[in-house]
Amino acid sequence: MVLAFKFLSKKRIGTATYTGRRLREFYKEWDCRDEPVSCVCTYEGGTYALSGGERAEKSLADFDMPFVSRWACRAPGPAGRAQAGRPGRPPQL
Repeated sequence: MVLAFKFLSKKRIGTATYTGRRLREFYKEWDCRDEPVSCVCTYEGGTYALSGGERAEKSLADFDMPFVSRWACRAPGPAGRAQAGRPGRPPQL
């Protein structure tokens, strides 16, 4: 299963106050054998599971979509910065 997370180019920082930021999209692959839980993706691409009011880090693999998106990003690489997405093919099942 593929989860899509999209962050808009504006971030609300107060009542009717916004700040500009880069639009980003993250595509993550969920292993269907895992128990379903609520999950969160951060603006940097990290993912967390929310279960029973507890927040725990959840490692989800990046997924290359079969189309090109200007805003697709990958989770931070070795340099600690989010990388631009690269078009690819989904894995063969």
